[in-house]
Amino acid sequence: VTWERSFEEYFKQFVSEINNAVFDNNRANLSKNKNAFNNNLKADLVYIDSPYMRPINNSWEYRKTDYLLFYHFLEGMLEYGEWNEKIDWSRKHLPYKTNLNHRFQDPNFLRKDFVELLVQFNNSIVAVSYLDGGTPTIDEFEDYMRPVFDKIQVFETKHTHYMRKGEVTEYLIVGS
Repeated sequence: VTWERSFEEYFKQFVSEINNAVFDNNRANLSKNKNAFNNNLKADLVYIDSPYMRPINNSWEYRKTDYLLFYHFLEGMLEYGEWNEKIDWSRKHLPYKTNLNHRFQDPNFLRKDFVELLVQFNNSIVAVSYLDGGTPTIDEFEDYMRPVFDKIQVFETKHTHYMRKGEVTEYLIVGS
């Protein structure tokens, strides 16, 4: 069904949804798109959309998800003037050229990468989104957060995912 509707139709739908979500909280708000490891920004809220690594055929080998290969819509909008240089025109699905930073891409270094990131933002509220069934597990995420935050909350919702059959569970893990 997703592919049967036009991009224009989706764009209008999502612009409407986004516009309806805008509100004035009477504060000066700022949003940044930067590498979390290479800056000294202070933030009230840090949102982490973690990579999803899935076991291949129940083995210890993992399928890694490079977001820039498939899900670069926001990056493309933020760097629209640089598309000609950023898009890999030699590939059929026109991915963003990856930056060779493979943090969060190797299951052997996930704990180290996450803990380093969480410690860097230990004075912020940190929200991590997670789709069930990957690596690290939901319990491992909580273990990563426990030494860093006084309070950890886990919210879950079940829904159907456009790229999968059946119902999936999505979590939001919040540390403060």
